[in-house]
Amino acid sequence: MLDATARTITEYCRRHGYAYESYVGIKRGYFPWHATFNRMFQFRELIDREFAGWAIYLDADAYINDLDFDLDAYLGRFRQRAGIMTTIPGSPHPWCINAGVILLNLGNASAREIVRRWLDKYLQIEDERLRGMSVWDDSESDQSMLFDVLCEDSVLRDAVDYDDGATVNSSEAIFIRQLLRSLSPDIGTRTNMLEALSEELLSDRKSASLQVVAALYRGLLKREPDDGGLTSYARLVDASGLEEGTRLVAHELIHSDEYKTLQR
Repeated sequence: MLDATARTITEYCRRHGYAYESYVGIKRGYFPWHATFNRMFQFRELIDREFAGWAIYLDADAYINDLDFDLDAYLGRFRQRAGIMTTIPGSPHPWCINAGVILLNLGNASAREIVRRWLDKYLQIEDERLRGMSVWDDSESDQSMLFDVLCEDSVLRDAVDYDDGATVNSSEAIFIRQLLRSLSPDIGTRTNMLEALSEELLSDRKSASLQVVAALYRGLLKREPDDGGLTSYARLVDASGLEEGTRLVAHELIHSDEYKTLQR
């Protein structure tokens, strides 16, 4: 998945002269999902290296949607802010955020304090407890810990700007999009979708809906789409929007006789 999305990120960085770093592995933990805590360490390491600019973290399922986006101009509007985070739709508070994409201004004291407290919450989990955390638990995830940091200190949470998903961290965001787990039933299908979307963006073609439908066929039905299915489902995606259209097509394919036969 990271191989697919990193293509858009490295191309964006190449065009605009930004540095890009990635990490594959687990900085502290014992199970694959513990890699989600890596982002805390990565921010801390940048601070330790005395980096004092903006740092953007992207999950493996996030990608650059607009390769010509003027990031300098965008961040210039928030130079006094500690960071930019996206509120989860329907949440009771703006600081109920999705940690899949985070922008932090590490030259800002509040941003550095957010990182310090965030990482400290994770380091307080003893190894014995960590060895028992074999299954993802939203109540003890990096996202819930960041929410707690913001919830506990009004100064820190007020230092952050909360995006509504229009610019970053949603399936329809202008700049950075994230293809959430809720959009597809398995990681293979989601990876295929991200590969298709990345290919579209990098080839400058505008048939994203066709590529998404083709990826769903390959991921779910293990074959290339027939012309009729490709055309009709692409129209559905175009009419419904990427997020809802992808969900609808995936639902149709999963409930098809062909898919059920493959599962036997």
